[in-house]
Amino acid sequence: MSSLPLDLISDILSRLPVKPLLRFRCVSKCFCGLIDSQDFVKLHLNQAIETNSGLSLIVPTLTSDNKFFSLELDSVDNPVEIEYPFKKYNRGHTSVIGCCHGLLAMFNRRLGMSVFNPTTKKFKLFPQFWSDCYTDYMTNNFHFDGFGYDASTDDYKLVRIIQSYKVDYLEVIIYSLKADTWRRTREFPYYILDDRCNGVFIAGALHWLAARGSVRTGQNMILAFDLKSEKFYEVQQPHGMKGGFCSQVGVLRGCLWINSYYHDEPRCDIWVMKEYGSQQSWSKLCSFSKMLHETCYYTEAFAFSKDGDKALIYQHSRCLHWYNLKDHKQDVIEIRNENQSFWDAFICMGSLASIDAYTTVGVDTV
Repeated sequence: MSSLPLDLISDILSRLPVKPLLRFRCVSKCFCGLIDSQDFVKLHLNQAIETNSGLSLIVPTLTSDNKFFSLELDSVDNPVEIEYPFKKYNRGHTSVIGCCHGLLAMFNRRLGMSVFNPTTKKFKLFPQFWSDCYTDYMTNNFHFDGFGYDASTDDYKLVRIIQSYKVDYLEVIIYSLKADTWRRTREFPYYILDDRCNGVFIAGALHWLAARGSVRTGQNMILAFDLKSEKFYEVQQPHGMKGGFCSQVGVLRGCLWINSYYHDEPRCDIWVMKEYGSQQSWSKLCSFSKMLHETCYYTEAFAFSKDGDKALIYQHSRCLHWYNLKDHKQDVIEIRNENQSFWDAFICMGSLASIDAYTTVGVDTV
């Protein structure tokens, strides 16, 4: 290997999964320095994004012990428990509020927020933001979070929208990992509709389902927040929905998708925007006319199989299955580990993304 150019070595290593790379750091000081460098971290990340590789499904349990499990897409019936920052404190419920480039933004009701890389085990607790966001409005408050990457400043940002259903209170709070500070604004002329949906990151923006104005209306829309300009804008829905209403939004292999349901029939469609920003590029991925459960309101698409013939669908909060796009058959996947049942799920990319590269304050290891 010593006779090979460094660029060629980097290119070879960038195609490997994260876990072997962490072991290869022990080969030599040269390998350690190369793998730890930000140039290589970004090269490896770009390679993973381009090839859609290194993906796993993260699912939390419904039980009081608040565990998280990781499932490789090739073996989704074999969950592996994840040790996460708040677990050792055992202080209240912990949830994932966003995932970007292999970094998880997590929230604990007592300890606050953190960013965590489940592969490298590095994490950082965020500073607490203003107490008045809790004291004056906590009784009637709902918050909606999103976590993403601002390429223009090479910074990770967390956005929290605070919304009250009973008093006139709307606020957007933005956290910068580089600056390690929060900023707030009241410029938010929308109403978030889904109280269980975190912002979905794609194309440099976070996305939620919302309504125009400060109250719930019958027609919903896709609301996006650009992390560079820090401005909101609307994304057009498919022409072919024909009376359907969006209930969820997500990302599938780098494309925005929405779940369209119908009040007058037990049907659910999943639409994919193949070219971001182009309304004409919306295409129906699959349609369910007979659901596996009583309701189809929560139906999510996570990933494609390697051959592209199947989509991994999560339905009615507990049922995970492969949906064959050709014959429309559904193969239910039973996920059990120590009699645990699962609630919600999301895709996470294995990466070397280093929290230390953005801030050296408060970085720790699980």
